[in-house]
Amino acid sequence: MMKTKNRKQIIVLVGGILVGIVTGTIITAHHFGQMGGRAFPEFIFCGTSGILIASIIKYLVDKRKGINTTTSKLILAVSLCIIVGLLIGAGIGYHYFFKLEATPSNGQSTKIEPTKEMVEKIVFYEKGKQEIIDLKSEDGKEIASLLTRKLHELNLQATCVFSEEDIQEIKQKDRVAELIFKKPVDITISQWTEPEERYHIPVDEKGYRILENVKIAIFILEDNQERGLEAHILVGHRVEGRTGYSCWAINIKEEGKPELDKSWIDRINRLINKAGASNIF
Repeated sequence: MMKTKNRKQIIVLVGGILVGIVTGTIITAHHFGQMGGRAFPEFIFCGTSGILIASIIKYLVDKRKGINTTTSKLILAVSLCIIVGLLIGAGIGYHYFFKLEATPSNGQSTKIEPTKEMVEKIVFYEKGKQEIIDLKSEDGKEIASLLTRKLHELNLQATCVFSEEDIQEIKQKDRVAELIFKKPVDITISQWTEPEERYHIPVDEKGYRILENVKIAIFILEDNQERGLEAHILVGHRVEGRTGYSCWAINIKEEGKPELDKSWIDRINRLINKAGASNIF
């Protein structure tokens, strides 16, 4: 009878540890955004800690009153086992999910990267004139490839708001390249999103932001209106038949004041000058 009772107690204690390990791993997964969690579920750990404290108090009270403390001891032991399991699970989860979050997968990015095959048309605007780039030419293919790669590299959002009238004015007065996709695409960019912000921002499994329903991208090669838009990329999102624009850039400086990548502008200019284009006035 005593052996059976002890065996049951051991099973309960081992079960407490296993429950703690599973719970600790889940908590860590939520914390690193690997389970779509919106916030770190601290109530799980706090609840268990509360039970442990209550168990200790009950055990001390029962002991002082001379009451049988067998049940109190068991509850206290189970609580301790769950706490130990939580710590073990948190350690396992931290080791796995933090490594998964911080380490690239051998250079094999999981990000959605648009390709030149998705491009319907590229139009170059300067001084009120426009040129349609020949996408069948080698230079045209290289332009499409470069522009789509730059969309993948976006990592800095600017606080700009543009109406359709603003966009048309930019095309008329600035020097820009407009890329139009055959159909709206979802593009995963290089901006990593904090786990607590992911509930309202689309991200991939690694936490990188996804720009949804992208139909148009306008690359500002030269800002003649002095709006500070040179090297910015206006991304047009197609929603319910209308296009709204967000403003992005590529920041190449890890710390301090952002420094925009402008190296692609000269390359695009050289390619456009080489590419066969049909002028439209």
